[in-house]
Amino acid sequence: MIIRPYTEADVERVKELHAAQGFEYEFPDFSRPEFIIRSVIENGNGVEAGLFLRKTAEVFLLMQPMARKAALQRILIFDREIPPLAARKGFSDVHAWLPPEIEKRFGKLMEHLGWRKQLWPSYSREVG
Repeated sequence: MIIRPYTEADVERVKELHAAQGFEYEFPDFSRPEFIIRSVIENGNGVEAGLFLRKTAEVFLLMQPMARKAALQRILIFDREIPPLAARKGFSDVHAWLPPEIEKRFGKLMEHLGWRKQLWPSYSREVG
């Protein structure tokens, strides 16, 4: 068994692996530049697993307490200005983990602005 870089020759087999898992999400385009690590595990019978890492960003919003209207104004400025900056830096998406005490109220605002609440639980690991 070896781990090696993914190549375009692996795409059909990796699509089969994706379909076999039965998860309902679209097969990603792993040739896109935000996928900065592309690896497969190969045994004597071919590719049996693939792992792909893409650049993503985590949002930390820090603000002094202020009136709701003023806070909303700052959030709208960030929501308009930051996505193009992140895209120019090579990020394909941005994630925000909300404290439970504000998720219900603030989550509705985020959804109104085009953010999507994710269905899958999130786990993280520091690598550096």
